[in-house]
Amino acid sequence: DGDLILAYSSTGTLVGGGAVSDSRCGLAIWGDDETTEALDGLKENDIIELRLRSIETNSEFLIDVSTIQTGSMAYQTDQFTVINVELKPALPDNYFLSGAYPNPFNNLTRLTYGMPESGFVKVDVFDISGRLVETLVNENLQAGYHNITWNAGGISTGIYLVKMNTDKFSSVKKLMLVK
Repeated sequence: DGDLILAYSSTGTLVGGGAVSDSRCGLAIWGDDETTEALDGLKENDIIELRLRSIETNSEFLIDVSTIQTGSMAYQTDQFTVINVELKPALPDNYFLSGAYPNPFNNLTRLTYGMPESGFVKVDVFDISGRLVETLVNENLQAGYHNITWNAGGISTGIYLVKMNTDKFSSVKKLMLVK
């Protein structure tokens, strides 16, 4: 009790939070104030990332949403969402590339991947004919869990493949973009 659940945008901006009490937490998540030029909250359909901040150690851990009982992890004004969550271990046991959420999606989707050790990672998006559409990640990264939000705003409706490559792992996931 007393730990915090914090909500972040895909760019890492803090957009809400609440204190855990009796294994439960309620939190308000802020939308963007469109009367200002600054992006100070979430826009409609932005993906919400949750983290637990331990009061004891002041460290943060990603929270894995195990069940969405009502609502969605995509921001909507005045939405009420009920979820069940699990803490992820500090480091994944294996390499992985999760399916995208949401999928099918309209413009924005989020992928999560994990690495049990640091190293070079490349994540590419291909169209169904195998042509490279966009490179999302192409760098050395620390071990742990990572998120990518793909903004496909200028891309045509269709089926796309996301491929993650490291020197020890390769995985492909299918995405469906609908507009």
